[in-house]
Amino acid sequence: MNKTNKLITATELFFILVGCIVGIGVTSLPADIVSISKQDGWISTIIGGMYPLYIVLISGIIIKKYPDSNILNLSKVFFGKIIGNFLNLLFMLQFLFYAVLVTSGASNLLRAYSMYFIPHFKMVMLFATIACYASIKGLKVLARFTTITFFLICLIVVASTVTFKSSSILNVKPFFGVGVSKILEGSVKSAFAYANMELLLIIYPYVKQKKDILKAALVSTFVIIFFHTWVVFTSTYFSGPDLITKQIWPFSFVAESFKIPVINNFRYINIIILVIMAYKTISIQFYASTKILNNITKIKRKTICFLLVPIIFIFPMLIGNEVIRKEILSKSMPWITLFNIAYVTIIALLTLLIDKSKLNHIEKINP
Repeated sequence: MNKTNKLITATELFFILVGCIVGIGVTSLPADIVSISKQDGWISTIIGGMYPLYIVLISGIIIKKYPDSNILNLSKVFFGKIIGNFLNLLFMLQFLFYAVLVTSGASNLLRAYSMYFIPHFKMVMLFATIACYASIKGLKVLARFTTITFFLICLIVVASTVTFKSSSILNVKPFFGVGVSKILEGSVKSAFAYANMELLLIIYPYVKQKKDILKAALVSTFVIIFFHTWVVFTSTYFSGPDLITKQIWPFSFVAESFKIPVINNFRYINIIILVIMAYKTISIQFYASTKILNNITKIKRKTICFLLVPIIFIFPMLIGNEVIRKEILSKSMPWITLFNIAYVTIIALLTLLIDKSKLNHIEKINP
């Protein structure tokens, strides 16, 4: 294949970033935020969007100066090969960690709602196999896949508007009723839902239109913030803050209430959309993991894919139920977020402070 054909467009970058962050996690997002911020959870979600916005803006410094490299190569140049590769390994582990937890969460959700007859290990094996296949096919295929799923996300947004007819505005009032402190506390929790924007720092060299990278990333950030806010607001509007906190997947409860002419039962359409969303999220996270390990070890990415599949299969089996999974996630996310902020910020600062001409040869990314 021609190297140019392996590159993606800025528009495809937009779809990939949205696809990586907006996944099945939105089904439980309202419960996580509303448990703290009550009816003002949607406000907390907007404020939490400052995290991915910061990652994108600080990434712009790196992208502008080194459009043909990425954070992995810069880390090795700034910190030396040993420390740089160690930091890159930590960076990789978060994507693999997310892939494991999303696989476990997707299996729990789908088996609880409709596919209860499929054993957990079979469901997990299916996710792991497809993630491996999609990752091997490469970024271009993932771009096409996420383009399709984006319009499915739009379908959910449009369909959810019908719930306003049978709901009450009183469920989201009074605005700012819980106080600033609770809203800010909820915003910290909501920031974790925006994880994976760091993917931008790995894949930006594969974008054809270098000048449009930052624009595409910013637009994707605002779309993600809008969608997350919409999910929290709609769920609160429909169920009310008291009922939401008693549910594990509040937005799925909302989706089941959709009554649309011609479509008799939106439940099954919702399940199909959730399956597709889970596949694309796991596939992108798996791709990121293999890409980073390939940069560290120089082992062929296809070989790495096969080596990592057992991890995606075995660890979700060990996690168990949704309560345990969410507890693991809540305890680990603050540390992962702090690491990402520190890592990306330091690389960006070094990019500004160190003259490019004084550095040793910086490896360029080949498609």
